[in-house]
Amino acid sequence: MTESNLFNSIQSYGWVSIAIHWLSFLMAAFIFGIGLYMVELTYYDTLYNVLPEWHKAVGLMLGVLTLIRLLWVAFNVSPAFEGESGLQAVLARIAHFLLYCLIIVLTFSGYIIVTADGSDLQLFGHAWLGALFELTSDQAEWAGRAHRWIAYGFAALVVLHATAALYHHLFHHDNTLKRMLFPQSIENGD
Repeated sequence: MTESNLFNSIQSYGWVSIAIHWLSFLMAAFIFGIGLYMVELTYYDTLYNVLPEWHKAVGLMLGVLTLIRLLWVAFNVSPAFEGESGLQAVLARIAHFLLYCLIIVLTFSGYIIVTADGSDLQLFGHAWLGALFELTSDQAEWAGRAHRWIAYGFAALVVLHATAALYHHLFHHDNTLKRMLFPQSIENGD
């Protein structure tokens, strides 16, 4: 791995962007999966206290990783869009923007939910962040519903994003998917 492979080029994403992308995907899939599972748990389930801790911890890490990713995107070149039309490029940019925004909104709304009673954000028994404000029970319930529905919207957008990448790979035979897997696959003509 050379230093030039770490950074993006006009043709391809670098290893840092690729690693952040796939780590973000794994974290988001994990959070979404346990989020779906844990809302059905009862007090007597063995995972009743464990899964929310993991959901909060990984959610906070994903929020921080997304902020790092936004800085990385701001200071790196973005590969040129491969597609048939300018409309596809605009839609791809909108989808990426929405994915970033939704991760930030989900992180913040999760934080609001767990600090709704005015207590600190606790992770594995340690205080991490203080509450910004206290919510009424109705406001906390509304925040929980919003968090859930935003998560569903985020998951749908992830599926659309993956479908678009597979569509480009299978039907247009372009490098949209390949360049998010290996930086040199484009540059070396593989």
